[in-house]
Order: sequence, then structure tokens, then C-alpha cells
Amino acid sequence: MSTIKSSCYIRFLNLIDVLDRINPGKKLDSIEESLLDKIILSFHAKQSLLVGDLISLSELGSQATLHGRLKNLSAMGYIKMAANEDGRKKEVVPTKVAIKRYEEISKCLEKAVKAGWFISPQENKKALTTKGFFFGTNLLDVKEEI
Repeated sequence: MSTIKSSCYIRFLNLIDVLDRINPGKKLDSIEESLLDKIILSFHAKQSLLVGDLISLSELGSQATLHGRLKNLSAMGYIKMAANEDGRKKEVVPTKVAIKRYEEISKCLEKAVKAGWFISPQENKKALTTKGFFFGTNLLDVKEEI
């Protein structure tokens, strides 16, 4: 089997996997990740996003499936659903937990890019097999073949 030289994206995926293992109770499935991505992007753009907007995203699943995933995200502490001015519609906003998740993902991406661009492959292998990567207060043990 041939070995493919590790890319920044592969390093990024490995770091994300480690983050998921640190918080096993908060692992998101692909539908929840897609919904949370849309919620975060809307929040960042300062656009209001309603439950109805999200459950109408038929490319992600049925309305029942999406409503269930929104309830999961709320139960895990990633989103809040608050009634808007007239009380008939619920606006969806990310919590501090969700925002922190994306900050951690950003740190992983930055780490993967720096590891790929600023040090040699030999130094990269040594760095990625050494215990002690810190993102916030989480200790990561990342091992990767180059």
C-alpha cells in the first residue's frame, strides 16, 4: 500500500477527532453539524434564523428528522430557541458552548496549517507524536504518520 504524504487537511481531521474524543457526550452527527454550521453562519452574519427556516432544509432530512436534531442540539447545550416578538415563531441562536466549539475548531485548523507550512516533515512528525498540544485547557495526544 502506498503512503500519501499527510496534508494540512488530514492533520486538521485528526485534531478534530481528538476534540470529539475529549468530549464524547457531545459528539454531533453530520446532520447536527450541518444545522449548527448554518446557525453559526447566520449568527455571525447577524441574520435572524427561525426554527421553520431550519426544518425546511429538505437536503438535510425530513422536517421531523431536523426538528429532532434541533432538540438534540438544544439538549446538548449548543443552541437556544427563543420566541420572537409576536411569540408565534422561535428564533435559533448559538450558545457560548457552540461558539467555543467553533473557536476550538479554528485553533485546530490554524495548528494544522502551521504544522504543514512552517516546519520540516521530520519536525512535523516529531511534533505530532509528542504529548502536549494545548487548545484552551485540553491536552491533546495526536499521533500521525507522515
